[in-house]
Amino acid sequence: MDLHRTALVALLSLALLPTTLLSSPAIAASASAETDESSTTEDDPLQPFNRAMFSVNDTFDEYILEPTARGWDFVMPHPVQRGVGNFFDNLLFPIHFINNMLQGELDPAAISLTRFAVNTTVGLAGVFDPATALDMPIQRADFGQTLGRWGTPPGPYLVWPIWGSSNVRDTAGLLVDAYFGVQTFFVDLPILIGSTAINSLNARSLNLETVQGARDASFDLYVAARNAYNQQRLEHIKGIETARAERNADLYFFEEDDFEDVEIPLEEKDAP
Repeated sequence: MDLHRTALVALLSLALLPTTLLSSPAIAASASAETDESSTTEDDPLQPFNRAMFSVNDTFDEYILEPTARGWDFVMPHPVQRGVGNFFDNLLFPIHFINNMLQGELDPAAISLTRFAVNTTVGLAGVFDPATALDMPIQRADFGQTLGRWGTPPGPYLVWPIWGSSNVRDTAGLLVDAYFGVQTFFVDLPILIGSTAINSLNARSLNLETVQGARDASFDLYVAARNAYNQQRLEHIKGIETARAERNADLYFFEEDDFEDVEIPLEEKDAP
């Protein structure tokens, strides 16, 4: 496989990753119903570009992807949809395994390897997921997360056409992860295009209610999706407890200067 064809296949294979269109913008928004929906240019310096791309993605989803996904959901039984999703998840094994190793997470890497072996054999090429029933849950890891664990800052928030929410660090990570996928070197380009379309359609059909709930609940869907994405990535890199502790510290920490100009009413000063 020549370099240019490999690059094209790798880019198309990004649609199989869990951080693409179907985990954002709309689905990601539902992950954080309580996020602050204030929007500033300080933490989103590329907001004009991002909002334009978000609008393109949302329009594509609303008028093309969602209606097609509803048709798919109508003709495909739910167990079949789950089987298709399991199959494509199984193909992500090299990405999860390699990145767990790069992060020094040996136990999750071992679980990923064992899980792949069990689901590929007993689970009939990954269509079924007996590994989860055997207490071997999926161990998601990606190169953007690996870079974050190594101390690389995320850079500005970005919204890409089709792929959706990202940032500078995670965009670089996606490009690297694309070359780790099984499909990059072992699947012909026409088959990859078709399988990518099926996977995206199937994943969208599994989240019809989730997306609609996000649309209905969000005053500003763009801000909700951005905040949810940033929160989710921080939790993936630092762990849920550490990420929540940092958010709480930011929320409740005040500098002494913040109170210098606050006037306390006289009756409150003299109160016992």
